Amino acid sequence: MVSVGIGTPEKFRSQPGWCSGTWGYHSDDGHLFHNGVRLSNNMGPFHEGDVIVMSFQDGDGDHKELIIGKNGKQVGKIQYHHYIPPYTPSGWVIGMDKSGTVVHFSTMK
Repeated sequence: MVSVGIGTPEKFRSQPGWCSGTWGYHSDDGHLFHNGVRLSNNMGPFHEGDVIVMSFQDGDGDHKELIIGKNGKQVGKIQYHHYIPPYTPSGWVIGMDKSGTVVHFSTMK
């Protein structure tokens, strides 16, 4: 299992989304997690070769969204002002359950 996500700068030993301050999209079950809580309906699992995108979007006032994409299509959108405590996620987080797993990673401006 691989999980990709966004988190605050802290050390942790579990998958993104299972611990405080992180969001995580999990390859095995296709769910989005935040602070140990499953937030989404199944967005579909992802596999080797899939391209996953996570993006925060500002809206009107305090309305903000986390957008999740897979292979060029939006698969999830969470209005996170309902869920997020007063911090800003500041780094990309990847979790893997097997040694030797390879993840290709890039950022876009």
